[in-house]
Amino acid sequence: MNEIDKLRKIMNSDMTDSELANIAGMSQQAINKYRKGQSKLENMRFESALKLTKYQEELEMENKFNEIVEYLENYKKTSSNEMDPIFKLFKSDVYTMSKEYNSGEGFLYSKEDWIDWLEESENEEELKVATSKDYEIVYNNVDGMVLYL
Repeated sequence: MNEIDKLRKIMNSDMTDSELANIAGMSQQAINKYRKGQSKLENMRFESALKLTKYQEELEMENKFNEIVEYLENYKKTSSNEMDPIFKLFKSDVYTMSKEYNSGEGFLYSKEDWIDWLEESENEEELKVATSKDYEIVYNNVDGMVLYL
């Protein structure tokens, strides 16, 4: 999804003009004009568009994170395969990860929380890896396995 698609998505969301205006740093009237098509999204101030697209990305990441948590909490199969909806994300055994997660031996982090945790734990080697990768969510277990998703 490109930036203009993200901007369209958030502008077409259930959020109120007031909520969008607060995020974008612009008036409700301006938001309303964009939503009604009286002003073109392509002509929105760059800073406002950037704030809105960043917020949309955060919403999508939060939804993805919550979907994975719900999936792991409710996983009932005794083995996993490529047919599992999130198997491609993990490239690992979803059953084992679900078991670890539900027993408190597996953990999910957002990228920001993972980097904060690594900085606090002064794990410089893993911090270098974490800051060089493109990912949104991290799975970590008590055995030290780390998956960047």
